Amino acid sequence: MVFRALLQKIKSGLSRTRVVFTGIGQLLRITGRVDTPFLDELEKRLYLADVGTEATGMIVADVRQAFLDKEVTATSRRSSNKSSKAY
Repeated sequence: MVFRALLQKIKSGLSRTRVVFTGIGQLLRITGRVDTPFLDELEKRLYLADVGTEATGMIVADVRQAFLDKEVTATSRRSSNKSSKAY
């Protein structure tokens, strides 16, 4: 009985995390760009996904720096060319 309760609690937590991460992907598809409001929303969603304070800070800082360095532009879109996919 205890094992089932623990397993259900883990499943529930993972389900909430999956929903938040799906929302992050949808956020990028909806906005289609990386900008300050996107970065703020990304940070909020990572916190909601319980990624952790340190990891969230590192992810947002890296994305923000890539944006500032023009590695990611405000209108960047992922290429739909499937042959360029890295394995």
